[in-house]
Amino acid sequence: MSETKKKKTEIVNNPGGRGGYTTSQDVSDADKNTGETVPTGDSGKRGLTGVPVGTPIFVGQEGPSATSPEVVGGEATGPGAVTGITKYAPGDGMKYLGQMDNNQRSRYLALLSQIPGVYPKDAAYSKKELQAIAATQYIPIRDVDAKALENVMRYADTLGLTFEDAVDRLSAQPALAVSFFNVKAPKGKAVTSTESLIAEINDKFQNTLDVNVPGDIAKKYASEIQASQRADRPLSAQERENILLKYLENAADDLAKQAGDAEFQPRGVLGEYITDLRREYFENGLPIDENRIYRMAVKSLRDPQELDNNKQRIRQRAELVFPPLKEYIARGESVRDVLSPYMKLKANIFEMNDADIKPSDMYDVMEGDKLKNINDYKMSLYRSPEYKKTNAYFERQLSDTRGLLNYLGIE
Repeated sequence: MSETKKKKTEIVNNPGGRGGYTTSQDVSDADKNTGETVPTGDSGKRGLTGVPVGTPIFVGQEGPSATSPEVVGGEATGPGAVTGITKYAPGDGMKYLGQMDNNQRSRYLALLSQIPGVYPKDAAYSKKELQAIAATQYIPIRDVDAKALENVMRYADTLGLTFEDAVDRLSAQPALAVSFFNVKAPKGKAVTSTESLIAEINDKFQNTLDVNVPGDIAKKYASEIQASQRADRPLSAQERENILLKYLENAADDLAKQAGDAEFQPRGVLGEYITDLRREYFENGLPIDENRIYRMAVKSLRDPQELDNNKQRIRQRAELVFPPLKEYIARGESVRDVLSPYMKLKANIFEMNDADIKPSDMYDVMEGDKLKNINDYKMSLYRSPEYKKTNAYFERQLSDTRGLLNYLGIE
């Protein structure tokens, strides 16, 4: 074995293989010798790695069976590992970029610009250029962009990845691109561009609050993520999401303070959560607690399942307030659902629209831990002070008075 072979450096884990690891040398050898060392596909269409599309991809440790495993019944045996088949052919770069909408195209072109070796020098769009173009028109696809994506597709077809996974991997780990495309390593530790991070947090603000992220918050977020990357402290997806939500929650708090005593009604996802929780309070006859609702909605941003959990907690409170309805509420019915016949009766007697009767106005249907018989409830409404304010009551009084006068012979 040559000294060069002995000094192979591991760079990526085998994606989906049955053992071994992929080295920079493996990648180079697999790309160079694919047509000579593995069975070829039957599509007849020449792929970006030089073999027909559909050719099995084998990546493993060095040794004859790593590049030429014995294939029995479509399965590779021995130390070699099947990672997929080649998928991409010349022209696919233009094809896939053409199928993307403007947001997707902007994202992938921005990520491609961060990968060493896929563009000629200074040929990639900058993030600002992409944003400026996207604001007024569809982002045009240049030949150089299609070629850049095909360079990544060639990497994908060497390791059995999709081009989407390959773009994400190479943009996050430029060292892989440096090795594969045989280019000079960029100076300093690679960090995600400020423009990309600002776009990321702005998308979250737009979706969650329907507002643009303030410039100072966007810069703080970008700086915090980049500081972690420079310190070589890779963040998990959840840790990164938590940092983003920290800025989002602080911004939501500021919006709530600006609303003051007025009802806080943000738009976006947070607004939808707040509306859902308010409705749950209202439909179950509970006084609306704006501060509690806001805290519940913000917590739900971290985990959408928390929204359902909060709704369940509201129903449990309703069971305590309306003990006779506990069984119905536990089955998923709201207080309004259960008391609908009583509410319609009350609306008719008090000459109201039944939609104007609130579940929180219906505490009088209970008698201890039991629900009143609907006829008993009807009689209680006729005896109530509210009934004496209705037109029906006045007409009845007038009719009784006229009857008495007629009986006495008084006109």
